[in-house]
Amino acid sequence: RKVGYEFMTQGFLYQLIGIILEEHLYEEQVNDRVASERLNSIKDVLAYISDNYYNSISLESLAKIAGMNPKYFCRYFRSMTERTPIDYLNYYRIECACEMLSTKDISIKEVAISCGFNDESYFIKTFHKYKNITPKQFMKTEF
Repeated sequence: RKVGYEFMTQGFLYQLIGIILEEHLYEEQVNDRVASERLNSIKDVLAYISDNYYNSISLESLAKIAGMNPKYFCRYFRSMTERTPIDYLNYYRIECACEMLSTKDISIKEVAISCGFNDESYFIKTFHKYKNITPKQFMKTEF
């Protein structure tokens, strides 16, 4: 072996990779394309939730946006976010409620309705589930 053979070998490998890329001597995996499409569909669902959290949103409508049946969508969404779609929706709504409670001078009922909750008591229960305090206690904390 001559001095510098490692560099020559590495150079030939780079040249080989360059030829493969230049001549398109590879095939894009169908699985990669499908996974990418599914990931984009989850992004579409998250954007929809962000834009419409204050409206009534069903699992069926989210699954339709993702282009999946509800059962598979629920399983896939959970694998990607570690939350069910409805759990994520409620979590997002509570985060928005926290922002409203800390920046605006409005009642808890108004915040609940503004964040897509039809029932104030359900809002308080859900808020406590995610934050371990009630909305009233949250409003009293200093920011």
